Amino acid sequence: MPISAVVDCERLSAAWPAQPVNTASAAGIVAVGILLVALATPPHRWYGIIVMLTGAGSIAFHGDLSPLTEGLHDWSLALLAGAFALATGSTARAATSHLVALGGALGVALGVAPDSAEILTLILALTAVVRELPVLATRHRGPLFVAGLLASTGAAASFLGRTGGALCAPSSVLQPHAVWHLLGALALAAYALSRGWLAGGRDRVAG
Repeated sequence: MPISAVVDCERLSAAWPAQPVNTASAAGIVAVGILLVALATPPHRWYGIIVMLTGAGSIAFHGDLSPLTEGLHDWSLALLAGAFALATGSTARAATSHLVALGGALGVALGVAPDSAEILTLILALTAVVRELPVLATRHRGPLFVAGLLASTGAAASFLGRTGGALCAPSSVLQPHAVWHLLGALALAAYALSRGWLAGGRDRVAG
């Protein structure tokens, strides 16, 4: 059942979850998503749901490491990137309806061409960056800075701890990819704060 002997560094277990540390840390993403749903203003609860789906995709993948769960993981990441691309300059209602359509389209695309996941996610992420740059000055700068710092630190840990990387220790309970999961989840929460999507904030749709 495993895709390879070692994925994201952590050595595989014969039982579920295949990667206990990475699976447990992915549950942190789900927990942050639940918190965002609870704290977000009603029009922006969609964001917490997307974060929950992303965490669920990671739990499924690191727990089982099958082609099916890999597809679910890839779909959820692409949808998250699409959420950022659609959220800037859109009302909450429009973003929600567009995300439903995007989720369906991504499901079809990845079902037909599973290997297109990385390029689709990259395109959506670059679209999000291009749309976000002109209005960065309108965001709450403190939470936005924290989000960027957390995300970049987590990404660096994941890169250095990748299979064969300088920090990769397959048998360790301290997995850099798990750090990426946890810091990434906190970065997603900080981004919601920067957008004013939580209760008491002012929605900064396009600035």
